[in-house]
Amino acid sequence: MKKALSLLLTVIISICLLPGCTVRTSQSSYQYSNMTDYKAGDFKYDPKPIKSVSIDWFRGKLDIIQGSADSEKLKVDEKAPDLSKNSRVHCRVSKDQLLIKYCASGYNTAAVSGLKHLIVEIPVDVELNIYGAGAEININGCSITELNCESTTGSVNVDDCSAEKLKIKTTVGGVKINLHEKKDADLKYTTVSGKLTADGYEKTGTKNNYKKGNGDCRIFVETLTGSLEIK
Repeated sequence: MKKALSLLLTVIISICLLPGCTVRTSQSSYQYSNMTDYKAGDFKYDPKPIKSVSIDWFRGKLDIIQGSADSEKLKVDEKAPDLSKNSRVHCRVSKDQLLIKYCASGYNTAAVSGLKHLIVEIPVDVELNIYGAGAEININGCSITELNCESTTGSVNVDDCSAEKLKIKTTVGGVKINLHEKKDADLKYTTVSGKLTADGYEKTGTKNNYKKGNGDCRIFVETLTGSLEIK
């Protein structure tokens, strides 16, 4: 009984941390440095120098897709009606990093009307870092070196992707992983009450560890109540 109450309390706290809640959090008083270097709204960038992409997305939907290798410019495209400049996505390139922020620094994210949909084209073989809260996160058809993704409420879906390492942490949201061409992987999955569905994976001697084939890709998934489905 105590364990169940503790779990329920943790979930309630996590939900209260969403930007739409009345609790004033680091997301509702969103802050980041060098704000004047960011451009508001849709963004185009040169993919050649980019080695890492970092994205903050708090509500709505985030789709990450593989940009064309032949394109001189890749796009960050935001789909949402009637947005003020401060509530638009903000982007900048800093040396070899593409930085994408949900809105302007200092703006209250709870004041953003509606659910925003962001589509990001990324270069081949970059490191991808995502922080999400209340967002549906989809990574489709991408070749990346490493994924680091942390989300509170909101699902994380990795489909037809190749990577050397995936590290995903969620509170309530579920996780689905479908590696490109059913690539072999080493998996470590820790959860409080989530369910694991792992086609073709065998449990190893180590607790919470599973393996498929040669284990070329290293996968670490941690959830509170979210389940994991991996193929």
